Amino acid sequence: MQSTVSPGRRRFFVIWSLMMPVLMAIPVGVGFLFPQVRMVAMMTAIMVTLVIALICYGATTTRALSKWVLGVLLVFSVVPFMLGAGEVGPNLALENAGEPVEVRVTEVEREERPPSGNNSSPTVTYTYFFERLDGGPDPGVIVYRGDGGYDGVFEGTTTTLLVDPIGHLEPQLLSEVDSSSSLGMLIFGVIATGVTWAIGCLTYGPRV
Repeated sequence: MQSTVSPGRRRFFVIWSLMMPVLMAIPVGVGFLFPQVRMVAMMTAIMVTLVIALICYGATTTRALSKWVLGVLLVFSVVPFMLGAGEVGPNLALENAGEPVEVRVTEVEREERPPSGNNSSPTVTYTYFFERLDGGPDPGVIVYRGDGGYDGVFEGTTTTLLVDPIGHLEPQLLSEVDSSSSLGMLIFGVIATGVTWAIGCLTYGPRV
């Protein structure tokens, strides 16, 4: 069977195969360079993930079956990559520099913003305020984005935060900081995305 894939398409496959690892490295690098701004790394990971997913999907899907199969494979590949890439740098930095501090939750502030633009659902955030049980300085606040908030963390409860003594890194719940898990998701996402891309390239287009 002879492939009908054009030389230009083959060239694009090769170029994108080389560019994709470079793009994947960007949010990881941002997380390690700017661990003090956790949301920047996550937003960069989201944007890079969208670019990779759209290009991989658009460049390799030509028939109904490939659209469904590669679409599902991409979702299960890029989501772990996104979460791992956005969290591994800040988590590792906080694990190395942070110290565990026992705190009490003094207030939980829920904010709900109405839908805007193409967003059909409201935006919900929870802001958690704490006081240290040892009487130390204010550890700062934690913002949870999404409905529901942290399980078991509500006003009056005690929990453990990882706090940077210098104050450069944002505090996080100790239970939420796990660089090993983030690294595992990152590695899985990179490998799975690469395999999905390879499958798309090998099965691209009609064959005669």
